[in-house]
Amino acid sequence: MKRREYDAVAADIAMLEANYNAQLAKYLYEATQELAGIQQSFAEMQLRHRQDMQKLRAQQAGRGSGNGKSGGQGGNGNGKGKSGSSGGGSYPEGSGKYYNYYCAYLSHLSAQNLDNVFFSNSSEWTAIREQMRQRLGNELYELIMNRFVPQGK
Repeated sequence: MKRREYDAVAADIAMLEANYNAQLAKYLYEATQELAGIQQSFAEMQLRHRQDMQKLRAQQAGRGSGNGKSGGQGGNGNGKGKSGSSGGGSYPEGSGKYYNYYCAYLSHLSAQNLDNVFFSNSSEWTAIREQMRQRLGNELYELIMNRFVPQGK
């Protein structure tokens, strides 16, 4: 009698272990798939960032060659100005770091919250928008806005 009870308990334990192992394998597989998706999204975001920065450098180089004869230009001449102003083709110091941060932040927002970031009059969204504009400068802000706001808005 006890032998049958022990065998039944052992069978129950084996079934529980098998279910646990199967569930654990499922969670690991799903986590691996999610991580791969995140890594791919990150790589795509980095690529878009590099392309955006190349466009900005090309725009600034075009402005620099056109404006160089008539007087000084903003920035330090290498496309990465350290001026605090957002005009004259210069970017605030550290704006590239903030550009990456805001791209990551905005890519995780819902469509409604993206709309709020760029167009809402509430104090919360206005503060975020102004902070972005201050940290990025007008040119990078416009670039990020064009990237995340659907055309025609």
